[in-house]
Amino acid sequence: MSNRSSWNLLMRLAPQTLLLLAGLALVALLAISIAFLVNQPWLGLTLAPVEHDMIGLQVVDVHTKSPSDTRVLPGERILWVAAPDHPPVYLLGSDIAPDPDQAQTYAEYNSMLARQEQLATLLDQPEVILGLADGRQIRIKPELQRPLESFHWLFLYQMVCVACGFMVAAGVWAFYVRELSARLYALSGMGLVASILPLAISSARELALHAQVMQWLSITNNLGRAIFATSIVAILWHYPKPLFRFPGSLLLAAIMLLFWVLDTGQYFETINTGARYPLLFLLCVGIWLAVLQRKQSRQDPASRTIINWFILSALIGPGMYVSLYYLPLTFNLEPVASQSVSWIGLSLFYILMLFGIVRYKLFRLERWWLAGWLWFIGGCCVIAVDYLLVSLLHLEESISLALSLMLAGFLYYPLRQWVWTALPWHGDNTELLDILPSVFRRDSRLSSEIGNADWREALVRIFKPLETRTLDKNLDRPQLEQNGLSLGVPGIEHGPSFELRFARRGGRLFNLHDVKIVDTLKILFDHMIARQKAFADGVYSERARIARDLHDDLGAVLLKMVYRATAPEMQATAQEAVSRLRMLINALESDLRSLSEVIPHWRVDVQERCADSTLQLRWRHYDNHTDFLLDSRQQINLRRLLQEATSNVIRHANAKEIDVQISMDGNRLQVSFTDDGVGLRIGAEESSGMRGMRKRVKELGGEIEWQRLTPSGCRVVWTIPVPI
Repeated sequence: MSNRSSWNLLMRLAPQTLLLLAGLALVALLAISIAFLVNQPWLGLTLAPVEHDMIGLQVVDVHTKSPSDTRVLPGERILWVAAPDHPPVYLLGSDIAPDPDQAQTYAEYNSMLARQEQLATLLDQPEVILGLADGRQIRIKPELQRPLESFHWLFLYQMVCVACGFMVAAGVWAFYVRELSARLYALSGMGLVASILPLAISSARELALHAQVMQWLSITNNLGRAIFATSIVAILWHYPKPLFRFPGSLLLAAIMLLFWVLDTGQYFETINTGARYPLLFLLCVGIWLAVLQRKQSRQDPASRTIINWFILSALIGPGMYVSLYYLPLTFNLEPVASQSVSWIGLSLFYILMLFGIVRYKLFRLERWWLAGWLWFIGGCCVIAVDYLLVSLLHLEESISLALSLMLAGFLYYPLRQWVWTALPWHGDNTELLDILPSVFRRDSRLSSEIGNADWREALVRIFKPLETRTLDKNLDRPQLEQNGLSLGVPGIEHGPSFELRFARRGGRLFNLHDVKIVDTLKILFDHMIARQKAFADGVYSERARIARDLHDDLGAVLLKMVYRATAPEMQATAQEAVSRLRMLINALESDLRSLSEVIPHWRVDVQERCADSTLQLRWRHYDNHTDFLLDSRQQINLRRLLQEATSNVIRHANAKEIDVQISMDGNRLQVSFTDDGVGLRIGAEESSGMRGMRKRVKELGGEIEWQRLTPSGCRVVWTIPVPI
């Protein structure tokens, strides 16, 4: 299989599979490193430099059950190391320096390697002689293997740094294998491994390793630093937005590779020129690119958030390493902290980037990225617990596996679920659960139509955008815009499409999960609208049937009564019944009629009643916004209100004149009905007619008020909401 075919096959694997492969590769590297250290000769001593640069090394600790146990005591000073047939080698503080790269010149570097070779050769002998400061000479037979518990905590910390940085970088790449920025980020994780792992092996040695091993560890460490720094700078060249068409990242990589080759061949006079100055040059380029990215993202809040977080992570992370260790060493000063401790900065870089991925969707990763990580961590937890139970408690494999599964089930998975539900995107789901019941309650009433404005209001309540605006184009389905900065939403009921911008008041970006929510909600809204239309069609058909039955049956009977009535009063009553039936049938048959169309009918109705009782009528209505439509229920109720008000005046008010005014107040229809009669009695209870009027107004969602006028008269005003 060709390399290209293998790469294509790798890119088609599921993210969890890629993450698992990366984890296995990392475990293999760590296992090889630990196995190499375990198979080194071991004296059982923990050594430290002597103060004031004196010759010899101080014994800090002696491990129990080691070759030096009870032979050498903590606090004693070892001056030299020898072996039978081998001359003594006097010890220096630099012999246990973590990295020979701390030297300033290649001559010093080669001298350190030569001393390491001498000491490692002595430790390989069956018997080693230690010369103490008090004159004693102690013969010790080194163990051929070193126990795991003898490793210092710093070695474990360095392993954790390697694992965290590499797996975070690999996790980004696993979900976006084709994305250039994700590949560069993964490459920085590889550089971190290539840099920290050799340093961890070098610093974990008891006294010495062979010169060739130390040299290869140093060369790999330098290569890893160059890869890490070049990758981070290359990310800034391309992300969040490409800055130049020129392939500057490749040029930087070629320059760093050239300097690494020249440094390895020791073509320069000082290590500064070969290794440190190029990294400082990269640092300056990175700062320049960060400034350019920030300027370019001034009009793009999403990109500005990404670059600001990236800069913050770089300042706290690599900035700590450079300021505490690298800069002092470059200027021939004592580092503020050792290189091992300074690696805390690079660990913080990956931790901060991890937070940025979850919070700000760096590299456009969505919530499923964290889900994949939780899946991977869950498997690692089961394996780790099983290993600890076997190695520490010496339990049988079946028992330890059962216990580890129990711990994972009862501790890890509930904890993971708690973390998952505590993350910020769940606020949207909670809002969704609060909104849907109210929407369904409205749908169940069927009297309040759902339109595009309700659709827009529901999405605003769910996503809480900072801004909404109507789009000029029509969308068929929701779509992400501007890398999640906005979400385009199709309208319903032939309404215009619109755009939501800056989700959660600018607190996060829109994502694919939001698109799925909008898709699902649109289906629900379309279903509710279709249901309401079907209900309205059914109501209209039923009203038409009732109107036909009333016309054919009851209408015929009433007409017969009109023609057969002999007394004038009976004939007038029958004609009134026919008139009211005709009005009721018209209201049932008409679905929607404009206000300007029904007002003349109302006036005629009131005028006829006034003429029968010698009342004078003043009728005024204003033509502003009278083109809106009233449904049959509104038409009937408003007509009945006028009839009831007129009847009350005729029966109880002893009035001479009625004044009716119809006008619009915003989106509310207002009717004012005034008479000059005796007015309302103080303390009088509402009559049945007044209660009936209040009930009709309430049914229309409006308000009604009776006012006592001075010196006499009464005014009743009712207002109802109407669509404009």
